[in-house]
Amino acid sequence: MHTNVTVIIRSVGERTESLCRSLVSQQVPEDNIAVVREAPFSAALVESFQVGIERGLPWTLCLDADILLRPDAIEDLLRSAQGIEDNVCEIQGLVLDKFFGGPRVGGPHLYRTSLLPRVLDLIPKAGCDLRPETYALEQMKELGNPWRQIPIVLGLHDFEQYYRDIFRKSFVQAHKHPDFTHLFVKYWRRMAVKDSDYQVALWGLAAGIAQVNDVRIDVRQTLSDAAECLSRHGWEEKPCISEDELSAERIERIIAEFDEAEEYKLLFPKRFGLAAGEEKSRALNASGLHDAGKPESRRQKLLDLRERVGVLRLIPWLLGWSLTRLGNKIRRSSERVS
Repeated sequence: MHTNVTVIIRSVGERTESLCRSLVSQQVPEDNIAVVREAPFSAALVESFQVGIERGLPWTLCLDADILLRPDAIEDLLRSAQGIEDNVCEIQGLVLDKFFGGPRVGGPHLYRTSLLPRVLDLIPKAGCDLRPETYALEQMKELGNPWRQIPIVLGLHDFEQYYRDIFRKSFVQAHKHPDFTHLFVKYWRRMAVKDSDYQVALWGLAAGIAQVNDVRIDVRQTLSDAAECLSRHGWEEKPCISEDELSAERIERIIAEFDEAEEYKLLFPKRFGLAAGEEKSRALNASGLHDAGKPESRRQKLLDLRERVGVLRLIPWLLGWSLTRLGNKIRRSSERVS
């Protein structure tokens, strides 16, 4: 049991909330676990960081309730934190994402508690950014407090979720990841034949594409849309899931035996630095860490992007990304002023 970390489970009523907590309780004492239920997501971030600061332990781990940790995931994170520079504010790993079809960046997020007050001040207002946590971390990096990415899968993401949450997240993906939409459609259509989750994901994605107004990371935004969609197709919501539905050992086997989708390989050919077979081993060393703020990391991301979109599309893609980033900064500045 690890006693030097507070674990904050951020929940909006996910089907796996109790299972998520049960898995965490196998790695840290119950007294070190807190559940935050706030919406929108920016409000959940604020409360999570405030709880971590109040608890006062050296590390604060923020974990969404749709993530099911593998055995020793927290051990891997804490071990990776040993000996790193004092200015590093956060360490995060990879999750095996059901709808991306393979590992991707998505937490859990291990924060250095002493730096949380700074991060707290950088959280954008609700509705200003579809990735408020990423925005705050990028701002911290610019202020001299970088974050680190470790190339190891720490758990499952979006497995065993309610249909309403699958619909909601797919709705948002149409706006967060528009460049991936055609690959999502191809993968989800193929998988929907044998797994109803992907059919609901397609409905959510289609609704998100049709939405031209502002989209927020807010569980309340699509509740009625999801319910109406399920009713129209004659579907009922999934029943609750028990805490023992998926054991830690079963989660480990799912990760080890998962076959990455061909569409995923096109999206992420470098697998975020995850070596072949590495997810089957929890061996982690200092050379496995890389600083997300170093030029080498940005160069690798650029090479990955060129491989994904091609040389001819690279320049217009980068121009569009730069203009979008500039527009977002101007909008946030105006929000703060107002």
